[in-house]
Amino acid sequence: MTKKKKVKLSEIETKDTPDCIILHILSFLNAKHAVQTCILSTRWNNLWKLLPALRFDSTDFRFYTKFTKFVSKVLSLRNSSVKLQALEFNSNASRLEFLLLKRIVNYAISHNVQLLGLCSYTEIEYIPPSMFSCQSLTHLKLCTYPNGGHETLSKIFQFAGIN
Repeated sequence: MTKKKKVKLSEIETKDTPDCIILHILSFLNAKHAVQTCILSTRWNNLWKLLPALRFDSTDFRFYTKFTKFVSKVLSLRNSSVKLQALEFNSNASRLEFLLLKRIVNYAISHNVQLLGLCSYTEIEYIPPSMFSCQSLTHLKLCTYPNGGHETLSKIFQFAGIN
């Protein structure tokens, strides 16, 4: 009589699913959920640091201060040797911190981002001008809601083929 061995699901997926497939799937998640997958198994612990796409959305957080700390932490812990293909940042806060916006744009530019999406309640003049001269950028989605979004309609600019 043969004894059956119990196999955990995490053991099966560890052996059978290549990292590139897992990363491709994780790249469709927002950053908060992608980072939360690190608890699934020890193999997944640092996979989020290799993501080619980052999507930040302040609506995933109850408090804006927690959101800004999360964004800063992800940017500082992400593996810098991995090419960043896309970075999307959506903030519904009535006052976006200029330094956070500047850090996001500088991070994207320094990692040769191709797709950059910024949507926030801010005046267009607070968008760092360095973004408009980024050589790697091929797609830009820029949404600004001046005056807290209450008095004017949003200005939406979509550029394709920026070089």
